[in-house]
Amino acid sequence: MKSKVTASSILAGLAAFVLLAPFATDLDGQQLPEEDYRALAVCEGVVQLFKQFPDSVWPGYDLSRRPFMFYTPDRAFLFNCPKKIEGFTAYPKDWPDLETDVQVYEGLYEDLSGQLGFGLSIDTVDFAAVPFLKKSNVELFAFVVHENFHEYQQYGEHPAFGEIPWEREQKYPIEDDGNTALAYLEMRLLMDALEAAADGDDAGCRKLTRQFVAVRDHRWKQSDPFVARYEQGQEINEGTAKYVELKSIDVFTRLKYKSSLSGLTTPLSRDFSSVSMPQYLLDDFRNRITGNSVSPEDMPRNRIYPVGSAQGFLLDYFKIDWKAQAQRAGPDFTYAQLLRDKLGVKEDELDGLVQKAEQTYD
Repeated sequence: MKSKVTASSILAGLAAFVLLAPFATDLDGQQLPEEDYRALAVCEGVVQLFKQFPDSVWPGYDLSRRPFMFYTPDRAFLFNCPKKIEGFTAYPKDWPDLETDVQVYEGLYEDLSGQLGFGLSIDTVDFAAVPFLKKSNVELFAFVVHENFHEYQQYGEHPAFGEIPWEREQKYPIEDDGNTALAYLEMRLLMDALEAAADGDDAGCRKLTRQFVAVRDHRWKQSDPFVARYEQGQEINEGTAKYVELKSIDVFTRLKYKSSLSGLTTPLSRDFSSVSMPQYLLDDFRNRITGNSVSPEDMPRNRIYPVGSAQGFLLDYFKIDWKAQAQRAGPDFTYAQLLRDKLGVKEDELDGLVQKAEQTYD
């Protein structure tokens, strides 16, 4: 198993990456800002990933073909749009070939100044606009994939997902100690199930996943019905997008291409070389855990990102055909139920599985 990403390895990768940037000039022959250079490099990696592995992340979601915008403080780049868009200039011929259509908008695009834009449309071309932020290259890559998946899920003329359940986050009972304790127990079970799967411990993974679905059933039944409605929608929306983000990172570690921006193989490779699954996901879990609990600010939303995505990876592990079902999800659909059905967890087993999990994790 590869080592975890560390701050020093990411900083080293970024430093090396910046040194590779002397080529880039803007439309007036001036050197491009670092943000623009990195934006192009990250998006080149995104396009190459989906060119080489078009169905490995999510069938039908292909950012080597689907239009998307990535913008910096100086300009916006519109990718995968062969139709000439008014106000945009052609990608300069003396810039590196990113192997897709790119158009450039000089200056601030509309009123976008660091925020996400969904459901944007120009001349029947639908797209999301994702801003350049002060993140590592791995994080920027993940950000582009994650946010554009939301566009794929819910926006445009033909959104891929049905209506995703939604409830107001402000109503979530963050001071319910019983709900928080059981939610923490779910997280521990998922973390250990992922590690068991990575270690090839099929029996251990099955045991832990069976306990997870029992604890989930118990928590939702003993909570206000709002909790189940809210979390179901968030797992389908944010949990699934987080899964797609992490799956794309995982697939990228196997990607090989000759970058046009540096003349070297994969300029992002220094950053991705120390990324491994499930450790990268487990780090996200650990960031949501405080001591032996979950902090109140993470309870309503932030913990659902790793919880939802972990269920996606376990669905993959157990070879469950779940992605088409997620796109058709109705008010009764949950990832936990798919796992429960696959593992044959019966109603009369639930209480015993909950008790076993509570005893194991004290």
